[in-house]
Amino acid sequence: MKYYPFNSYMQLQADINSAAAVTCPEKIYLDITEDCNLHCSMCQDKIEMDGKIMPLELFKKLVDETPPFCKSYSLFIWGEPLVLDDFRARVQYVHANKRDDCNIEISTNGMLLSNDMIRFLRRWFLFQRRTPA
Repeated sequence: MKYYPFNSYMQLQADINSAAAVTCPEKIYLDITEDCNLHCSMCQDKIEMDGKIMPLELFKKLVDETPPFCKSYSLFIWGEPLVLDDFRARVQYVHANKRDDCNIEISTNGMLLSNDMIRFLRRWFLFQRRTPA
């Protein structure tokens, strides 16, 4: 798994025809893991449980650098985010450091939704929706 946190960011900061470009994307996709507990036929990648997890330090660095501009964080691309042992801590970290009008998105196949995880997501989702825009 390769991470290129500066390439796209630096390109966005470049001047385009003497006009300043966007300083940061409004939506950030954080590919926190490529690991998945299923092997769905419609998935374009062969996803396996290989321990391909974005290091927590890099995750925090990306979140710390983007809140002034970011309106949405997506904590998934192809992997299953609920396989991470520290998934809750990552959601809470983004929530604690994001703008008030910023959303956090996840997608899950639902196979790892325990009652405890459902309660966590429900509390997080309800709290996020009560945050003023």
